[in-house]
Amino acid sequence: MGSPPIVAVYQREIVRLALSHPYLMHVVLWLSMLHKRVMDQNKVTSEELRHSQRAIALFNQIISNPIPNSGRDAVFATATLMNSIFFASIDVWDPAASWPMKSTKTLQWLRLQAGVALTIQVANPNRLGGIFAELFQYVERDTDCLVPAVLQNLFKTRMDSPYLRSVQLLAPLLTLKCTVENVMYYLPFIGRMSIDLIELLERRDEQALLLLGMWYSLVAESNQWWLAKRAKVELAAIELFLTCRGALIPADVFLLISRSVPQIEGDPPRGSQEVTIASNI
Repeated sequence: MGSPPIVAVYQREIVRLALSHPYLMHVVLWLSMLHKRVMDQNKVTSEELRHSQRAIALFNQIISNPIPNSGRDAVFATATLMNSIFFASIDVWDPAASWPMKSTKTLQWLRLQAGVALTIQVANPNRLGGIFAELFQYVERDTDCLVPAVLQNLFKTRMDSPYLRSVQLLAPLLTLKCTVENVMYYLPFIGRMSIDLIELLERRDEQALLLLGMWYSLVAESNQWWLAKRAKVELAAIELFLTCRGALIPADVFLLISRSVPQIEGDPPRGSQEVTIASNI
């Protein structure tokens, strides 16, 4: 799950750590079963549930107390794998039955991402002597970038805007193509999302949905199984929701969020339809 150098580090260290940390072992087994389920589009099994429940219970015991230096690497590995699990855990494949089309579907996975991000900070994997410290040469990147005018106008990126930080994280990604080599650059958009923006998404705020949809449109192009499945389903659901609401979407933004959505038989080709240019929704 990441570039070849990152995968090599994980393959070298995860199994070794899992053998001495049961909570990590259960997470590895949970992730393996989830992978098969997502790829096959099957329902969750009792065995997967057992490993998930055991992993969460054991991990909660560990992080409820001060983490010793000897356990920091295992805690970091567990937290990062859980982040992938929470993102990949999707059991609805029909956009019309998915969030945000269905308000009964929650964003608990997104709130869990925020909690796990705090755990990763506590584990301090970049510390001197940490076995995962070398990973950060592959994921650290200067994200300073001019925000395109269309985004400044659309999200009104004043200093107190709840969209500002996420727009700043999104802007440098717009010139990239999401690949296995650079996929880690895309993750801070989710990991650093503010609680204010999460709450706007829970209320199905149209601008917040459009912002998330733009990010989905980028990662949906990747071949990362744990990213692409949710991104494609919820991207299609966001586009459907905004269309049903009659939201006015700038043409260039509309094309960005549309390019990864599978074409539905009988619909006009994307780009041929008339889209109203708007400075806001």
